Amino acid sequence: MAVVAPVGLLGVPGWIRPDSDSTVDGLPDSTSIDTDGDGLSDAVEEAGWTTSAGRIHRTDPTLGDTDGDRLSDGDEAGLWVEDRNGLPVHVGLSDPQAADTDGDGLNDAVETGWPPAAGTMRLVAFEVSNPQVEDSDGDGIWDGDELFLDMDP
Repeated sequence: MAVVAPVGLLGVPGWIRPDSDSTVDGLPDSTSIDTDGDGLSDAVEEAGWTTSAGRIHRTDPTLGDTDGDRLSDGDEAGLWVEDRNGLPVHVGLSDPQAADTDGDGLNDAVETGWPPAAGTMRLVAFEVSNPQVEDSDGDGIWDGDELFLDMDP
């Protein structure tokens, strides 16, 4: 798959970069409004965006993090890539409607390397795990259980 344009937290609500069509909505960035500053234009969030796995997600254009997992909707969408037909789709890092995409007990933000929520403690540092796979290392123990047991998921 060829990378078309990166998408991620831009940090500036409202108008986004005027130099290209980074939101891939067919409009130049100078006319693409991104109210919540998550890197997805309001039009794309309302119409829905497709992942390379074929899933379609609609997110809230007024919330930068629709599911509240501390990853922006743009970060969960991931990079733009081309599908088999050469059409732009998102990689789809995790589900923007679920704070724990794979249901393993670990928040998607923790699995992708963000620090744990305030008031939690991680005793063992671990490599980033896959937010779409319950048992990232394939050892038969879910990632959330491994974290609880001070193991490396």
